[in-house]
Amino acid sequence: GLLALEGELTPILVQMVKSANMNGLLDNDIESLSGCQQRVKARLHEIMQKDEIFTEEDFDRLAPTCSSSLVNSMNAVENPVSTCDQVYTLVQSLTSQIRKRLEDPKSADLQLYHSETLEMMLQRWSKLERDFRMKSGRYDISKIPDIYDCVKYDVQHNSSLGLEDTLELFKLSRALANIVIPQ
Repeated sequence: GLLALEGELTPILVQMVKSANMNGLLDNDIESLSGCQQRVKARLHEIMQKDEIFTEEDFDRLAPTCSSSLVNSMNAVENPVSTCDQVYTLVQSLTSQIRKRLEDPKSADLQLYHSETLEMMLQRWSKLERDFRMKSGRYDISKIPDIYDCVKYDVQHNSSLGLEDTLELFKLSRALANIVIPQ
């Protein structure tokens, strides 16, 4: 239909968007969707902020379908706060290692994957370090997928740097992400 139109394409598309019937869109029911999302987020935050081993009730609430990846990840994590503590310590260690590399004159011209610099890598990890642990001491679990993505990226593309404990950080953040992301 668009190919059969005559004239400039931009004004035609703008008019088509303006005249489209917006009442039938799938994501139009924002109130009920956000209410459901807020309940799920609240339940997830409540469970993930407990400094104790996951209980049967936690398994029932987070993995009611007994999804094997979710159950396996919850078994691997055991205590979410303790695991977040470990992840935070590993992120701190990683930023410290990157800072040391920046001070090393041999690393001055080091080019990482897709021309990323050590400075950019440090900014990426420093932001996650600042944002993951809040001033209250609690963890912002919404940062877990970001930590997992960044460490996965670095393990795959920047392993030549030889940074210590990246595989441990990858393993722990993957287990946490496999709990948080599906929720």
